[in-house]
Amino acid sequence: MGYVVYARLLELGVSINPFDGAERSLAKEYGNTRAWGYYMLNEYINEGRIIMDSPMTEAELLEIRIKYKSNGERLIVSKDEMRKNGIHSPDRADSLMMAVFCIKNFIGEKQMEAPHKIIRRSVSKF
Repeated sequence: MGYVVYARLLELGVSINPFDGAERSLAKEYGNTRAWGYYMLNEYINEGRIIMDSPMTEAELLEIRIKYKSNGERLIVSKDEMRKNGIHSPDRADSLMMAVFCIKNFIGEKQMEAPHKIIRRSVSKF
């Protein structure tokens, strides 16, 4: 969700954990929270915890590229860089990544032990 929605929810007194992709990652091998989140998502997918049945989301995920800083930290290519290369903003992929990030960091590790799988279903055919 964007900042405007986040700010409005705060005004309404809703308790919410913000996600700032540019924020410094708590895991030292990632340059920011967005990169850390995408690596978490990759882990979920590789472990079979997510069943991908949305071609649009899958296409966005396939466009995500990594790069490395000189100190070895991993980053995801920025949305500005993606736009310069003619790649649309990965809004669906970002939403899925943030959901996984929140499961792992805000709901807790007990969720990771659950036998449930996440099924990402397309909500539209657009």
